[in-house]
Amino acid sequence: MSDALVTPALITAAQNGDRDAIEAVLKDAEPVITRLAAQAASHYQRQGAADRDQLENDGRVAAWMAIGRFDAERAGEDVADSFRGYIYKTVARSMQDSLRGQRFDGCAGADDDAIKVFGRMVDQADGDLYLAEQMCRHVPPAGRRLDKDRARAARMAWQGRTSLDRPVGDDGATLAESLAESLGVPEDMITADDISREGSRVRVATVRAVLDSMGARQADVLRHDYGIGVDEIGTTAELAEVLGVTPRIVSKARDHAKSTFEAKFIRVHTSTPEEAQAWRDSAAKKREDDARASARR
Repeated sequence: MSDALVTPALITAAQNGDRDAIEAVLKDAEPVITRLAAQAASHYQRQGAADRDQLENDGRVAAWMAIGRFDAERAGEDVADSFRGYIYKTVARSMQDSLRGQRFDGCAGADDDAIKVFGRMVDQADGDLYLAEQMCRHVPPAGRRLDKDRARAARMAWQGRTSLDRPVGDDGATLAESLAESLGVPEDMITADDISREGSRVRVATVRAVLDSMGARQADVLRHDYGIGVDEIGTTAELAEVLGVTPRIVSKARDHAKSTFEAKFIRVHTSTPEEAQAWRDSAAKKREDDARASARR
């Protein structure tokens, strides 16, 4: 925008509905609109070209709406500069929303809250987006969990939101603050029992999320081995009959499933390399103990 064209008097006239002033503001904003639309369309062309004409139209509508929303009284001394910045941010935000709508048409539910929940789960899943999708359905406290459709939409939106610059992830809250929010009690009333119960709930939820993120056969074998949401089945032959496969396939799936589950669970349930290694060592010792016990039988 040009300093010579955009003046406080022009802004006031446009906000009062003067058609010539509105047209002057929109004409001055046009280079910003076309530049942002071109940049956005170019950035996303590798992942399915965005509709540049639609982006420009969305930008023009956003600029027009921004005229009435701009608060000159809060802008400080340089009203014109603040107005230009407000127009720019409003147009850019509108194009971000338009891009998400174009690229994820049919993914209803990819709202900001869902994406923020997904972002926190991505951190815990160490970047595994498909595991994070399942964790969104189980791990957050009640009221923050996503249903299947919102979790999928959030994952798809996240995969394409590299340039959307939305704040996501943890906000630096302490464990007590997070618990206070999820349990609905004041922070100073959080007890050791509350923390223990929450930790247990998260572990159980993580187990379910990890299983949901695995291949169907491997997950089914582990669920039946340990009675997680299904009847526990004691022998390989019985499980093979239930699943309609051979005992050899069950045994092979079980071996692969245990390795996959261990790696995923450790990744999302530990916070330092040392803690992760301690879990691996413990798991390895458990396997050795089980092997010795089996050999004795």
